[in-house]
Amino acid sequence: MGSFLGSYLRTKGKNLATKEDVKGITNEIESVKSEYAVKMETLTHEHSLLREQLQKRHELSLAALDKRLAIQQEAYRLWWELMSIASKKDLVGDKVIECQNWYVKNALYLTAEVKDAFVRAYIAASIHPDILADNGSNAEEKRENYNKIQQLGSTIVEAVSLPNWGENEYQPLDKKE
Repeated sequence: MGSFLGSYLRTKGKNLATKEDVKGITNEIESVKSEYAVKMETLTHEHSLLREQLQKRHELSLAALDKRLAIQQEAYRLWWELMSIASKKDLVGDKVIECQNWYVKNALYLTAEVKDAFVRAYIAASIHPDILADNGSNAEEKRENYNKIQQLGSTIVEAVSLPNWGENEYQPLDKKE
């Protein structure tokens, strides 16, 4: 009986120790779950705020898209006119003033690259007739100044970056795509 009782008590002790160990492990698991749940909730909230900010920004971009495209087209028209009279001293001054006034009214709709190129172009155009008339100016200086005017066109085209109306534009997408 003594050995049975000793064996019984040892087994009971082991079971009690195991039960306490399981309880401790369960508490730790629940603590970790709770901690991760709080972190997940925080991340979900932050993600939600970020999505909301991006959505508002996207909506604003879409709202101004038509206006921005129209302004870019107008900038392109002014550039084309500026290019055509860049060497004519009697005409270029009025066109430069028109470009400056237009820029003040519309600069917020232009990309940073177009703003910079637009200002460089009309400044270069304003001095271009004098550079051409100056016999002291070399060909490289004349070419560099004209390039400042010319670069505006490609800068505008790159800024707009409309999709290509190529031959595959209206073909259905492959089902795999």
